[in-house]
Amino acid sequence: MKFAHTRNTETSLLSFAERPLKRRLAARVPRFVGTRTLTMATLPLAVAAFASSAAHWWTVTAALVAAQYLTDLVDGEVGRIRKSGHVRWGYHMDHFLRDVS
Repeated sequence: MKFAHTRNTETSLLSFAERPLKRRLAARVPRFVGTRTLTMATLPLAVAAFASSAAHWWTVTAALVAAQYLTDLVDGEVGRIRKSGHVRWGYHMDHFLRDVS
């Protein structure tokens, strides 16, 4: 049975630049870091970004938001490359974590 939402539409303005970037970054992710780890990295990064913005550390906040974006960008590609993705779980967690953060 195939999950209905397995296709990523990639309709953002920067999707033409994201595709080659995520392929290069996904190839560099160590084998012990899986797709669930990359997805769940959003939570501590979001909490840290919130705390650093409350302290007015804007450079740290920007770096944490960039790290959060990159982990979200790479997690699906790592799953596709390694054929180890948790498609249904990843779909729901990505949407939940985007709403939380």
